[in-house]
Amino acid sequence: MAWADNAVDGTALSGSTDSTHKFIPEIWRDEVIAARENNLVYAKFFRRINHVGKKGDIIHLPTISNVSATAKAESTVVTLVAASETDNQIPLDKHYEVSHLYEDFAMVQEAYQVRQEYTRKAGYALAKQIDTDINSLVESISNSSPDHWIEGDGTDANKAAPAAVALTKAGVIRAIELLDIADVPGNPGERFLLINPESKADLLAIDDFTLYSEFGQRPSPLKTGLWGSIMGVDVAMSNNHHATTTNSIECCVMGHAEAFACAIQMDVRVQADYHLDYLATLVVSDVIYGVKILRDDHAICITTGP
Repeated sequence: MAWADNAVDGTALSGSTDSTHKFIPEIWRDEVIAARENNLVYAKFFRRINHVGKKGDIIHLPTISNVSATAKAESTVVTLVAASETDNQIPLDKHYEVSHLYEDFAMVQEAYQVRQEYTRKAGYALAKQIDTDINSLVESISNSSPDHWIEGDGTDANKAAPAAVALTKAGVIRAIELLDIADVPGNPGERFLLINPESKADLLAIDDFTLYSEFGQRPSPLKTGLWGSIMGVDVAMSNNHHATTTNSIECCVMGHAEAFACAIQMDVRVQADYHLDYLATLVVSDVIYGVKILRDDHAICITTGP
């Protein structure tokens, strides 16, 4: 089989007839999943839930508030803690696919090269879509007091009309402060800063980020895009960043894994069907999932710009 144009027009790659190359769905699925995981950035940092069900299901995920300790008086009963839960509903309403057509006319070695390339492309497309849906949640971050929308220099941002300001050391410090005020866990590896390429250039001008003596050992690149840390916060870069709907100002995000959630109802599925009329095999990769903001006080939107 060979790779045809995305449109079903019968145009095949050049080569000789291939009667030995077979479609193996497990191999395709593994390759697409691997390519998707390698290209995820946002989804790697936030909470992920694997759920077995069907499209249209709703996951009910309780968020439990912090509790306080009560002094125990002698000869008295204990003080019961009143239940305080927020029901976060994650609808599994997103279904995306990547489909292409393989024609029978091609050389075996060419078919394998093309398969690897397009499974990688399919994985990237699905990863980008998942990341896009997660970073679209940035728009839902609260701007209540204290304001969790700030400009790159640390000043409070107007959520209705944010401004593009270069990311500075003061902006990073202010974001950390806001997470501290919200009592967001700040142990090593729990907080992260997701930035765009322009903000990466801004950070390179900050000694606290570039000088080894200022922050210690760099973390190993376990997550795609992870390339350093600043003031104890892991930093990752993605080209797939959020832009506000009001005036298309780009946003960086500093947050915690509990800020957003991604629920995967059906992980990547790969199916094939032979079309005799085109002498070709249609290969479809698809995934079903849902995204939801869990704790909007666990994330800070930092408005930046080119």
